[in-house]
Amino acid sequence: MPPLKQPPSLESIVLQSVNKFTLALGHKLLDEVCSGTPTTVPPTRWGMSSNFVSKKPSEILNSQEMQHFFHPGLPLYLSNAVTSVALKAITTIISQAKCTHDGFSKSGDDSCREIVESLISIVLRAQLTHFDLLKWPWFIGETLLKHLHIFHHLEVLKLWPVTWSPVWATVVEVLQGGYCSLSNLVSFSMRCHCTDKILILMVSCTRLQYLDVMSSVEVTDLCVSSLLHLNNLKVMNMCSTSLTAVGYTRLLNGLPHLGKLVWFDLNSKALGSMKTSPLSLLSYEASRVSLNQLIIIVRMCPYLIQISLHWVEADLSVLGELKQLKEIKIAHCSAVNSNLKGLLEVVGYNIASLELHEMKDVDLLMIGALCINLKRMGLMCDFKASEESFLAIKEPLFKELEDLRFGSEYSECLFFSCINIRKLEVSKCQNFNDHVVAALLTRNPLKQLEVLSVGHSGLLSMNTVHLLLESCDNLRVLEGLESWGGVTKSQVMELCADMKRKNMDIEILWKKPLQISW
Repeated sequence: MPPLKQPPSLESIVLQSVNKFTLALGHKLLDEVCSGTPTTVPPTRWGMSSNFVSKKPSEILNSQEMQHFFHPGLPLYLSNAVTSVALKAITTIISQAKCTHDGFSKSGDDSCREIVESLISIVLRAQLTHFDLLKWPWFIGETLLKHLHIFHHLEVLKLWPVTWSPVWATVVEVLQGGYCSLSNLVSFSMRCHCTDKILILMVSCTRLQYLDVMSSVEVTDLCVSSLLHLNNLKVMNMCSTSLTAVGYTRLLNGLPHLGKLVWFDLNSKALGSMKTSPLSLLSYEASRVSLNQLIIIVRMCPYLIQISLHWVEADLSVLGELKQLKEIKIAHCSAVNSNLKGLLEVVGYNIASLELHEMKDVDLLMIGALCINLKRMGLMCDFKASEESFLAIKEPLFKELEDLRFGSEYSECLFFSCINIRKLEVSKCQNFNDHVVAALLTRNPLKQLEVLSVGHSGLLSMNTVHLLLESCDNLRVLEGLESWGGVTKSQVMELCADMKRKNMDIEILWKKPLQISW
């Protein structure tokens, strides 16, 4: 069984108090005005209801208690923690509001909207250094965007647009007008909506290391001159922008210390025209890969640690010259026709991460035998039949594997061997059911497993949950249960209550959190 929770620290006690205070205040205010019936309103209407509470929310929110919790003078590390906890509490309040069925995105009382927005506004009086739009539901995200100009210590700004909103036009104006302080940024992400004007204004962001403007069609070669001043840039994602091969070449020539520049270089047109050689790139991505392209990659980028190739039409063994290669991602090809085995025979010993997407004829036994130091692996592909020969192998092939993302037909060859797995994510594996899990835990009890995420797979029930809790001593997170055919939300709530009564240190998540990484 997972271990018991340890006594909380003083800081965690304070954060728990913030959570309880915010929940209690929010529910109290909503109970006074909520109609209890979902009311549809235009998504762009933010007006007030005439029959509002006699004591305005601002009078309650400006109480001494709230000022102590969200004082702008808090140390930044504590301010971030307090704000995050309070916003999580407000997320719970929104989900439990009786007047909306979609979290205020299209329904709900105007008075309730005003209360929730007022709560968010006072929470934001504490300074933020990390702003990630994906962490919060739609209504909180909209309110955060409205207050973007008040944050003066931002180090991480991730503006991921989940849906289109009129607020985005205002956000673009705020950033283009220089009304938002970005000088402390270390990481900036603005997919779909970034423009040349915004990037040109970021010329003073000398601390910037990570830049992601993927799918922003208004990013062109015009911003390149400004980006060349950002000498600390390590990673840039310019994929699906209007950047041309000329702009790509200028960035590679002008930022010699850049480790990763994501931009699909079709036929290596840009890389082949480079005059500076070799480049210091550590990561490279390409699509529609030919043999000539691989030869250019080896010649121009000899220090590559990570490579990602899509639609390969060449012999991958050419990449065996990349002696520092540790991470490989390949998609949309045949493992046999592209000679994956020839590549792994040369570099397999050094490979720590391997991802294969939409590939055919993948030989698990070959991978396990050649990549003996593999730590992370992602498999969404079709396997060659190998179960019979697997039974004759006595030594586990994937015993060093710690992180596995799996989206194919279940294979004993793999799962029985992963004795040191710490994080396991299974999706779209239709034959992953209660019987399979029981057989797996008999052979491999997953004693090191800490995080398990299973979604949209076979028919799993609470029997699997209880088996996992009995076998996996280090399990900390179990997520994705909403897609398990044999589990209901009420069962999950009952399980969570039981875990709390027993003081078990494990988090049961009904839905898998949305995450986007570099």
